[in-house]
Amino acid sequence: MDRRVVTILQVLLDRSDRSVGVETLARAVRLSGSRIQHLFKKETGLTIKQFQAERRLTRAAYLLERSRLSVKEISYGVGFRHIAHFSRTFKKRFGICPAIFRSLTRVAAHVDKDDCDSAADN
Repeated sequence: MDRRVVTILQVLLDRSDRSVGVETLARAVRLSGSRIQHLFKKETGLTIKQFQAERRLTRAAYLLERSRLSVKEISYGVGFRHIAHFSRTFKKRFGICPAIFRSLTRVAAHVDKDDCDSAADN
């Protein structure tokens, strides 16, 4: 992978709780904004904006499944300014709203644990 794309990825991952502008990334690798956008898409298959959105949503899904933070706290924590926008974006990506995702993953985890416990008893 191109070292400049690796640098861009490092910056994006270090600041995954907020959007990083193309110009900021361009300065980090000393290329124009249009050049880094082209290079990033060529190397990753995603635009910078798509990468940032996917990273945020993946982090949100992890937090919904494993933390006790509210949906609102998670929304703000992963960089969304408005919970309604977060909910719409999350639903578009995962097919269900964040609250239902949380409920289903917790039920699934509980069922898996029960399955393991009963299998251990046999």
